[in-house]
Amino acid sequence: MNKRYIILLSIAFLVVLILYGGYTLFKRNTSFIVFTFTDLNQVTYYYKYDLKNQQTEQLLESNITTAPRAVLHKQKNEMYFPYRSSDGSVQLFKKDLNQRNSEKTQLTNSLYAINNFLLADSKIFMNVVNGNHRNLQLATYDIEKKRLNVWDSNDTDKNIRDFDYSKTTNKVYAVVYSNKELYDKILQARSTNPYVLSPPTYTIVEYDSNGNKLRDICKINKGIDRISVSNQGDTLLISATEQEVVGKSAIYKIDIDKGSLTPVLVEDKNHMFLTEPRFSPDKEGFYFLASPSNKTLKDKEGVEGRNRMLYYFNFNSKKITKVWGKENGTINHFMIQY
Repeated sequence: MNKRYIILLSIAFLVVLILYGGYTLFKRNTSFIVFTFTDLNQVTYYYKYDLKNQQTEQLLESNITTAPRAVLHKQKNEMYFPYRSSDGSVQLFKKDLNQRNSEKTQLTNSLYAINNFLLADSKIFMNVVNGNHRNLQLATYDIEKKRLNVWDSNDTDKNIRDFDYSKTTNKVYAVVYSNKELYDKILQARSTNPYVLSPPTYTIVEYDSNGNKLRDICKINKGIDRISVSNQGDTLLISATEQEVVGKSAIYKIDIDKGSLTPVLVEDKNHMFLTEPRFSPDKEGFYFLASPSNKTLKDKEGVEGRNRMLYYFNFNSKKITKVWGKENGTINHFMIQY
Protein backbone atom coordinates (compact mmCIF):
# COMPACT_ATOMS: atom_id res chain seq x y z
CA MET A 1 0.00 0.00 0.00
CA ASN A 2 1.66 3.23 -1.13
CA LYS A 3 2.02 6.35 0.97
CA ARG A 4 -0.35 8.43 -1.17
CA TYR A 5 -3.13 5.86 -0.80
CA ILE A 6 -2.72 5.84 2.99
CA ILE A 7 -2.96 9.65 3.12
CA LEU A 8 -6.11 9.66 0.95
CA LEU A 9 -7.67 6.92 3.08
CA SER A 10 -6.88 8.88 6.25
CA ILE A 11 -8.48 12.03 4.85
CA ALA A 12 -11.58 10.09 3.81
CA PHE A 13 -11.87 8.55 7.27
CA LEU A 14 -11.54 11.98 8.89
CA VAL A 15 -14.30 13.42 6.68
CA VAL A 16 -16.64 10.54 7.59
CA LEU A 17 -15.81 10.99 11.27
CA ILE A 18 -16.63 14.71 11.15
CA LEU A 19 -19.83 14.26 9.18
CA TYR A 20 -21.28 11.29 11.06
CA GLY A 21 -19.50 11.07 14.36
CA GLY A 22 -18.25 14.52 15.22
CA TYR A 23 -21.32 16.52 14.15
CA THR A 24 -23.28 15.88 17.31
CA LEU A 25 -20.20 16.48 19.44
CA PHE A 26 -19.61 19.80 17.66
CA LYS A 27 -23.20 20.80 18.23
CA ARG A 28 -22.94 20.02 21.94
CA ASN A 29 -19.65 21.85 22.36
CA THR A 30 -20.98 25.05 20.80
CA SER A 31 -24.38 25.07 22.51
CA PHE A 32 -25.16 27.65 25.17
CA ILE A 33 -28.07 29.19 27.05
CA VAL A 34 -28.86 32.91 27.06
CA PHE A 35 -31.04 33.96 30.00
CA THR A 36 -32.07 37.06 31.92
CA PHE A 37 -32.25 37.44 35.70
CA THR A 38 -33.88 40.35 37.55
CA ASP A 39 -32.98 40.96 41.19
CA LEU A 40 -35.05 42.60 43.93
CA ASN A 41 -33.49 46.00 43.12
CA GLN A 42 -35.08 45.74 39.64
CA VAL A 43 -31.72 45.34 37.92
CA THR A 44 -31.73 42.90 34.99
CA TYR A 45 -28.64 40.85 34.14
CA TYR A 46 -28.17 39.16 30.76
CA TYR A 47 -26.13 35.96 30.98
CA LYS A 48 -24.60 33.34 28.70
CA TYR A 49 -24.29 29.81 30.15
CA ASP A 50 -21.92 27.40 28.34
CA LEU A 51 -23.41 23.88 28.31
CA LYS A 52 -20.01 22.21 27.91
CA ASN A 53 -17.98 23.78 30.72
CA GLN A 54 -21.02 24.94 32.77
CA GLN A 55 -19.58 28.44 33.12
CA THR A 56 -21.69 31.61 33.28
CA GLU A 57 -20.68 34.87 31.60
CA GLN A 58 -22.45 38.17 32.23
CA LEU A 59 -23.19 39.95 28.93
CA LEU A 60 -25.05 43.04 30.03
CA GLU A 61 -26.58 44.80 33.03
CA SER A 62 -29.47 47.26 32.78
CA ASN A 63 -32.50 48.65 34.55
CA ILE A 64 -35.58 46.46 34.40
CA THR A 65 -37.32 46.46 31.01
CA THR A 66 -40.61 45.18 29.67
CA ALA A 67 -40.34 41.42 29.05
CA PRO A 68 -36.57 41.16 29.67
CA ARG A 69 -35.46 38.59 27.08
CA ALA A 70 -32.50 38.33 24.76
CA VAL A 71 -30.83 36.33 21.98
CA LEU A 72 -27.16 36.42 21.03
CA HIS A 73 -25.80 36.50 17.48
CA LYS A 74 -22.52 34.61 17.91
CA GLN A 75 -20.83 35.67 14.66
CA LYS A 76 -21.64 39.37 15.04
CA ASN A 77 -21.36 39.32 18.85
CA GLU A 78 -24.58 41.33 19.01
CA MET A 79 -27.45 40.95 21.44
CA TYR A 80 -31.08 41.47 20.37
CA PHE A 81 -33.82 42.23 22.87
CA PRO A 82 -37.19 44.01 23.30
CA TYR A 83 -37.08 47.42 24.92
CA ARG A 84 -39.52 50.25 25.52
CA SER A 85 -39.04 53.02 22.95
CA SER A 86 -39.57 56.76 23.43
CA ASP A 87 -43.26 56.54 22.39
CA GLY A 88 -44.02 53.90 25.06
CA SER A 89 -44.27 50.93 22.69
CA VAL A 90 -41.99 47.89 22.92
CA GLN A 91 -39.72 47.51 19.90
CA LEU A 92 -36.80 45.30 18.86
CA PHE A 93 -33.35 46.65 19.76
CA LYS A 94 -29.76 45.45 19.41
CA LYS A 95 -26.50 46.14 21.23
CA ASP A 96 -22.99 45.61 19.89
CA LEU A 97 -21.10 43.63 22.54
CA ASN A 98 -17.79 44.31 20.82
CA GLN A 99 -18.09 47.83 22.19
CA ARG A 100 -19.27 47.71 25.78
CA ASN A 101 -20.14 51.40 25.88
CA SER A 102 -22.07 51.40 22.62
CA GLU A 103 -25.66 52.65 22.62
CA LYS A 104 -28.53 50.27 21.88
CA THR A 105 -30.01 50.61 18.38
CA GLN A 106 -33.76 50.52 17.68
CA LEU A 107 -34.61 48.19 14.78
CA THR A 108 -38.44 48.39 14.54
CA ASN A 109 -40.98 51.17 15.06
CA SER A 110 -44.40 49.78 14.04
CA LEU A 111 -44.93 47.27 16.86
CA TYR A 112 -46.78 47.70 20.14
CA ALA A 113 -45.40 44.73 22.09
CA ILE A 114 -43.08 41.71 21.75
CA ASN A 115 -43.85 38.56 23.74
CA ASN A 116 -41.28 35.97 22.66
CA PHE A 117 -38.58 35.66 20.03
CA LEU A 118 -35.70 33.50 18.84
CA LEU A 119 -32.79 33.73 16.42
CA ALA A 120 -32.28 31.43 13.43
CA ASP A 121 -29.21 32.33 11.37
CA SER A 122 -29.88 35.90 10.21
CA LYS A 123 -33.62 35.91 10.95
CA ILE A 124 -35.43 36.66 14.21
CA PHE A 125 -38.81 34.96 14.75
CA MET A 126 -41.21 36.77 17.12
CA ASN A 127 -44.81 36.85 18.29
CA VAL A 128 -45.81 40.49 18.46
CA VAL A 129 -48.73 42.86 18.88
CA ASN A 130 -48.73 44.86 15.68
CA GLY A 131 -49.89 48.49 15.59
CA ASN A 132 -53.35 48.92 17.10
CA HIS A 133 -54.13 45.19 17.17
CA ARG A 134 -54.83 43.33 20.41
CA ASN A 135 -53.75 39.86 19.32
CA LEU A 136 -50.26 38.35 19.18
CA GLN A 137 -49.13 37.49 15.64
CA LEU A 138 -46.06 35.74 14.28
CA ALA A 139 -43.45 37.92 12.61
CA THR A 140 -39.87 37.78 11.36
CA TYR A 141 -37.12 40.36 11.27
CA ASP A 142 -34.37 39.88 8.67
CA ILE A 143 -31.12 41.13 10.24
CA GLU A 144 -29.25 41.51 6.94
CA LYS A 145 -32.10 43.17 5.01
CA LYS A 146 -33.35 45.07 8.09
CA ARG A 147 -36.92 44.13 7.18
CA LEU A 148 -39.91 43.29 9.42
CA ASN A 149 -42.59 40.90 8.12
CA VAL A 150 -45.76 40.34 10.19
CA TRP A 151 -47.61 37.15 9.23
CA ASP A 152 -51.39 37.37 8.71
CA SER A 153 -51.15 41.07 9.50
CA ASN A 154 -54.89 41.68 8.89
CA ASP A 155 -56.09 38.96 11.26
CA THR A 156 -57.49 40.34 14.53
CA ASP A 157 -58.82 37.14 16.18
CA LYS A 158 -56.08 34.50 15.93
CA ASN A 159 -53.71 34.73 18.89
CA ILE A 160 -50.24 33.14 19.09
CA ARG A 161 -49.66 32.14 22.73
CA ASP A 162 -46.15 30.81 22.05
CA PHE A 163 -44.05 29.23 19.29
CA ASP A 164 -40.74 27.56 18.46
CA TYR A 165 -38.68 26.94 15.32
CA SER A 166 -36.84 23.83 14.12
CA LYS A 167 -33.64 24.53 12.19
CA THR A 168 -33.58 20.88 11.07
CA THR A 169 -36.98 20.92 9.33
CA ASN A 170 -37.20 24.70 8.83
CA LYS A 171 -40.70 24.71 10.34
CA VAL A 172 -42.46 26.76 13.00
CA TYR A 173 -44.76 25.25 15.64
CA ALA A 174 -47.22 27.60 17.32
CA VAL A 175 -49.87 27.47 20.05
CA VAL A 176 -52.89 29.20 18.51
CA TYR A 177 -56.27 30.14 19.99
CA SER A 178 -59.21 32.45 19.24
CA ASN A 179 -59.51 35.78 21.05
CA LYS A 180 -63.29 35.62 20.69
CA GLU A 181 -63.46 32.16 22.25
CA LEU A 182 -61.32 33.28 25.20
CA TYR A 183 -63.53 36.35 25.70
CA ASP A 184 -66.64 34.13 25.71
CA LYS A 185 -64.94 31.88 28.30
CA ILE A 186 -64.23 34.91 30.50
CA LEU A 187 -67.89 36.03 30.35
CA GLN A 188 -68.99 32.50 31.21
CA ALA A 189 -66.57 32.32 34.17
CA ARG A 190 -67.85 35.61 35.59
CA SER A 191 -71.28 34.03 36.06
CA THR A 192 -69.92 31.14 38.13
CA ASN A 193 -69.00 31.00 41.82
CA PRO A 194 -66.20 30.31 42.43
CA TYR A 195 -64.67 31.95 39.39
CA VAL A 196 -63.17 29.22 37.19
CA LEU A 197 -61.79 30.15 33.78
CA SER A 198 -61.75 27.22 31.38
CA PRO A 199 -59.05 27.43 28.69
CA PRO A 200 -59.99 28.05 25.07
CA THR A 201 -59.24 25.34 22.54
CA TYR A 202 -55.53 25.53 21.81
CA THR A 203 -54.38 24.26 18.42
CA ILE A 204 -50.77 23.26 17.75
CA VAL A 205 -50.15 24.52 14.21
CA GLU A 206 -47.25 23.76 11.87
CA TYR A 207 -46.02 26.53 9.53
CA ASP A 208 -43.18 26.81 7.05
CA SER A 209 -40.56 29.50 7.69
CA ASN A 210 -42.36 31.96 5.38
CA GLY A 211 -45.62 31.90 7.34
CA ASN A 212 -47.63 29.43 5.27
CA LYS A 213 -49.81 27.14 7.36
CA LEU A 214 -49.03 23.47 6.68
CA ARG A 215 -51.34 21.59 9.08
CA ASP A 216 -52.87 21.29 12.53
CA ILE A 217 -50.95 18.87 14.77
CA CYS A 218 -53.54 18.52 17.56
CA LYS A 219 -56.09 20.38 19.70
CA ILE A 220 -55.66 20.62 23.48
CA ASN A 221 -58.06 21.79 26.21
CA LYS A 222 -55.47 22.76 28.80
CA GLY A 223 -54.02 26.12 29.77
CA ILE A 224 -50.88 25.97 27.62
CA ASP A 225 -48.08 28.27 28.67
CA ARG A 226 -45.02 27.45 26.49
CA ILE A 227 -43.97 25.19 23.61
CA SER A 228 -40.62 23.98 22.25
CA VAL A 229 -39.46 21.61 19.50
CA SER A 230 -36.60 19.11 19.65
CA ASN A 231 -33.41 19.79 17.72
CA GLN A 232 -34.34 16.86 15.46
CA GLY A 233 -37.74 18.40 14.72
CA ASP A 234 -39.86 15.35 15.59
CA THR A 235 -41.13 16.03 19.13
CA LEU A 236 -42.69 18.94 21.01
CA LEU A 237 -42.77 19.88 24.69
CA ILE A 238 -45.47 22.05 26.28
CA SER A 239 -46.01 23.37 29.80
CA ALA A 240 -49.65 23.63 30.85
CA THR A 241 -52.19 23.77 33.66
CA GLU A 242 -55.61 22.08 33.83
CA GLN A 243 -57.39 25.44 33.99
CA GLU A 244 -56.39 28.68 32.30
CA VAL A 245 -53.35 30.07 34.22
CA VAL A 246 -54.22 28.37 37.54
CA GLY A 247 -53.97 24.74 38.70
CA LYS A 248 -51.16 22.25 39.01
CA SER A 249 -48.57 22.72 36.29
CA ALA A 250 -47.13 19.89 34.20
CA ILE A 251 -44.92 19.30 31.17
CA TYR A 252 -46.11 17.11 28.29
CA LYS A 253 -44.47 15.55 25.26
CA ILE A 254 -46.19 15.64 21.84
CA ASP A 255 -45.33 13.31 18.96
CA ILE A 256 -45.52 15.57 15.89
CA ASP A 257 -46.48 12.78 13.46
CA LYS A 258 -49.17 11.24 15.68
CA GLY A 259 -50.30 14.33 17.56
CA SER A 260 -50.35 12.27 20.78
CA LEU A 261 -49.95 13.89 24.22
CA THR A 262 -47.90 12.20 26.99
CA PRO A 263 -47.30 13.64 30.51
CA VAL A 264 -43.60 13.80 31.44
CA LEU A 265 -43.25 15.86 34.62
CA VAL A 266 -45.74 17.18 37.21
CA GLU A 267 -44.91 19.91 39.71
CA ASP A 268 -44.01 19.00 43.30
CA LYS A 269 -43.37 21.09 46.43
CA ASN A 270 -39.71 21.64 45.43
CA HIS A 271 -40.40 22.41 41.76
CA MET A 272 -43.54 24.49 41.35
CA PHE A 273 -45.04 26.50 38.47
CA LEU A 274 -43.22 24.55 35.75
CA THR A 275 -42.70 26.54 32.56
CA GLU A 276 -40.53 26.97 29.45
CA PRO A 277 -39.44 23.37 28.80
CA ARG A 278 -36.69 23.26 26.15
CA PHE A 279 -35.03 20.12 24.81
CA SER A 280 -31.33 19.64 25.43
CA PRO A 281 -29.29 19.45 22.19
CA ASP A 282 -28.87 15.66 22.56
CA LYS A 283 -32.62 15.15 23.33
CA GLU A 284 -31.72 13.13 26.45
CA GLY A 285 -33.65 15.59 28.60
CA PHE A 286 -34.88 19.14 28.79
CA TYR A 287 -34.26 22.40 30.65
CA PHE A 288 -37.10 24.26 32.33
CA LEU A 289 -37.92 27.03 34.80
CA ALA A 290 -39.58 26.39 38.17
CA SER A 291 -40.00 27.90 41.63
CA PRO A 292 -38.31 26.02 44.49
CA SER A 293 -41.27 26.81 46.78
CA ASN A 294 -44.64 28.54 46.92
CA LYS A 295 -43.05 31.55 48.65
CA THR A 296 -43.29 34.95 46.96
CA LEU A 297 -40.66 37.71 46.83
CA LYS A 298 -41.06 41.49 47.02
CA ASP A 299 -38.84 43.87 45.09
CA LYS A 300 -37.78 47.32 46.29
CA GLU A 301 -41.16 48.80 45.31
CA GLY A 302 -43.14 46.07 47.05
CA VAL A 303 -44.19 44.28 43.86
CA GLU A 304 -44.60 40.55 44.47
CA GLY A 305 -43.16 37.84 42.26
CA ARG A 306 -41.82 34.31 42.39
CA ASN A 307 -38.26 33.08 42.61
CA ARG A 308 -37.65 31.04 39.41
CA MET A 309 -34.57 28.93 38.76
CA LEU A 310 -33.23 26.91 35.84
CA TYR A 311 -33.39 23.09 36.08
CA TYR A 312 -32.63 20.06 33.92
CA PHE A 313 -34.73 16.87 33.68
CA ASN A 314 -33.21 13.61 32.36
CA PHE A 315 -35.69 11.31 30.55
CA ASN A 316 -33.93 8.07 31.53
CA SER A 317 -33.06 8.67 35.18
CA LYS A 318 -36.09 10.95 35.83
CA LYS A 319 -33.67 13.07 37.89
CA ILE A 320 -34.04 16.85 38.24
CA THR A 321 -30.82 18.88 38.55
CA LYS A 322 -30.55 22.56 39.43
CA VAL A 323 -28.52 24.38 36.77
CA TRP A 324 -28.58 28.02 37.88
CA GLY A 325 -30.48 30.23 40.27
CA LYS A 326 -30.30 32.88 42.97
CA GLU A 327 -32.67 33.52 45.86
CA ASN A 328 -32.73 37.32 45.47
CA GLY A 329 -34.63 37.45 42.19
CA THR A 330 -36.04 35.49 39.28
CA ILE A 331 -35.03 34.14 35.88
CA ASN A 332 -37.38 35.78 33.40
CA HIS A 333 -36.64 33.76 30.30
CA PHE A 334 -34.01 31.54 28.69
CA MET A 335 -33.14 30.32 25.22
CA ILE A 336 -30.88 27.49 24.06
CA GLN A 337 -28.73 28.49 21.08
CA TYR A 338 -26.50 26.34 18.88
